[in-house]
Amino acid sequence: MRQQVTIPAGSEWLAATLHLPPGGLQRLACTVMVPDLGVPRAGPGRLYVDLADLLAERGQAALRLDLRGSGESAGRSEQVTWAGQVEDLRAACAWLRAAQPALDPERVALLGHGQGAAVAALAVAEVRASRLALWSPVLPQELLQLLPGGYLPPTLTDMGAGAWDGPFLARCRACSR
Repeated sequence: MRQQVTIPAGSEWLAATLHLPPGGLQRLACTVMVPDLGVPRAGPGRLYVDLADLLAERGQAALRLDLRGSGESAGRSEQVTWAGQVEDLRAACAWLRAAQPALDPERVALLGHGQGAAVAALAVAEVRASRLALWSPVLPQELLQLLPGGYLPPTLTDMGAGAWDGPFLARCRACSR
């Protein structure tokens, strides 16, 4: 099931789509998708939609988010800042925990794509994310130094270019049947 939602973020609002599995399950894990800069919440070729649907099929919730100044959210793209995007992510996670009783507030994960990976990495501790996934991360050196320790942990695995594209999702769908 997909729900179009509006999330307050400061004096603005964010457009988002919440994907929930069928059956009214409780205490669901949820993945918040942080898109690449300027990319709407459907993603390139509806990639984020496919991934969110796959998560819902597997019993998890997913929130696809338009950051301010992107997609259907309020704000202007020329006013976008790193701090503002982190604030958007903070607002989305707070909204999930407060407004969605079916979700487990301790199992909110972040999935950042492209420059959205930098936003997710910067916000992970502040939003108390249970997990962090970086998809084709763009992490400029000036942002890396803001992370704890100033570097990415050695436990990260590089899946290689194209690992999360359509063929990967097709393999996941085939395995889940």
